Amino acid sequence: MEETEKLKNNFNKIDFNNDESIIRFINNIDADTKLMSGTNSDGNTIVISAEKGVCLKLNTYLDNGFIRSNIYTIDDDDLIKEEIYEPSGN
Repeated sequence: MEETEKLKNNFNKIDFNNDESIIRFINNIDADTKLMSGTNSDGNTIVISAEKGVCLKLNTYLDNGFIRSNIYTIDDDDLIKEEIYEPSGN
């Protein structure tokens, strides 16, 4: 399986209501840093970046001209979750 397809399949298996599921994804990506883009089920463009053992960032380009950034960072064995809205500049 192509590396990007594997990353996409593993990302689609994340249960974002379960911290352990998110931590497992972050800890098990194949390389130190990964970047992937696509379209979510709402038709919005998304950009996913992940750093193995450190964090996952999901940027969603919303129809209202904003970018929603969901950031998940591993701190010891805990998961820190952030959600930030920024104008896209378009």
